[in-house]
Amino acid sequence: GHTPTYMAILNHQGEMVSAVVDMKIIDKFTTEFIDSKANTIRNSEYMILDSDRPDIVEYILKHFNGDTKFILDPVSAAKSEGVKHLIKYFHTIKPNRLETEALCGFKINGYEDLQKAGRYFLEQGVENVFISLDADGIYYLTKGEEGTICQNDKIDIKNVTGAGDSFVAGLGLGYMNGLSIIETLKYAIAMSIITITHEDTINPAISNEYVENYMNKMSWK
Repeated sequence: GHTPTYMAILNHQGEMVSAVVDMKIIDKFTTEFIDSKANTIRNSEYMILDSDRPDIVEYILKHFNGDTKFILDPVSAAKSEGVKHLIKYFHTIKPNRLETEALCGFKINGYEDLQKAGRYFLEQGVENVFISLDADGIYYLTKGEEGTICQNDKIDIKNVTGAGDSFVAGLGLGYMNGLSIIETLKYAIAMSIITITHEDTINPAISNEYVENYMNKMSWK
């Protein structure tokens, strides 16, 4: 198989300023390959998608609509453009500010704009909207709840690579374990912080017990 290579350039704060990714692996995704995984997809409660291959994303969304619930991690503002016409198919979306602007077509300058974007996504058919506000936490809007949540402790960031991926993994775990929206978000944020406070992309200490203990020690607002 083809192993993708990835290089991220970080600044002194551990924030990613540039990255180079060998994306040849995604050329292996064909509709035939997706069809070969049809039983797995149909028997899954949730399926997490990014926007790297909008053509394949569209095929999956339309082919398996109603068979599973789709979660979107848009990956980048530029790549969001390719899937913005497909928003109605997603149960959950997790964009950051720039990706939100690309998906809904207007600037996010404050809380009212977040609310406007959230309502736009719900009107499209999305059930849960989680907009990442970086250090300011997460703006969330569901059919029954709205607000922002962030952790209140000082964080020693070592490497932000993998922060979004671990957050989405936390959402998946919260959903599959029937956690409330707030507990799901706390779990996902804890996963993300555990990830960025270690130099490796994946913190080797991470486990369910580790995340739960970490989450219960954090202060929230």
